[in-house]
Amino acid sequence: MPKTKTITSNQAAKEQKRIKDSKTQQLKIVYGRVFNSVDGKLILEDLQRQFGFRNGIEQSSHAQGISALDMVARDQMKQPVRHIFRMIDAEITTPQTK
Repeated sequence: MPKTKTITSNQAAKEQKRIKDSKTQQLKIVYGRVFNSVDGKLILEDLQRQFGFRNGIEQSSHAQGISALDMVARDQMKQPVRHIFRMIDAEITTPQTK
């Protein structure tokens, strides 16, 4: 019978991280291909407009007269756009970092 190779939990964790990093890199390539295309740029511009960004600059979620809960909800709606920017290595400018 063939011997079974035993691996430590540390080795298993390193292998899982390597696989995850590889998949993330593959996804980044695909995101870049999609959102750097003409159609992808149009979609990204629309998402920015719809969810609180102007020309790549994140607008404040705070507005006079809205509740804290509404402010949090507005902020959370921006997460998909932030994720796309991270995946295509685009820089997001926020009011605090301008």
